[in-house]
Amino acid sequence: MNETDESSEEAHFRKHIFYIILDNFIGGLTVCFSATKQISDTFSFLFLRNYQKMSEEELKCKASKLAEEYSKDVSRVDLVQEMNHITMVRNANFGRKQLGALERLNALAEYKLESVFSKLSVRLRTFLTAPSAERSFGKL
Repeated sequence: MNETDESSEEAHFRKHIFYIILDNFIGGLTVCFSATKQISDTFSFLFLRNYQKMSEEELKCKASKLAEEYSKDVSRVDLVQEMNHITMVRNANFGRKQLGALERLNALAEYKLESVFSKLSVRLRTFLTAPSAERSFGKL
């Protein structure tokens, strides 16, 4: 085999195998990141740092979007009421520290507030399990 044959084989491999695999990989990552961004956009208002800064109208709009997406599980009115209520109750029960989704769900369970904030608890559980569900269905 001479150098020209190797170069030709490498070019063939690069063009017909490597670039196709790379293109599929990039396409898969794009789909994965798009799905993750959509989930994040839908649920992001549930996080304290986000909903404390929102007006009630913004909160209603975001809750409506989430309620549309998961209409069988939650109503917009109930979710907005819970979000407004947890804002008032938060300082007394959770202190001033910022809580992520998992910490917030654990705090609701620890303080036995899941029944009081049932819609929020369900939405947080949905958010926390959505990425793993996406992986199991091969969206990566």
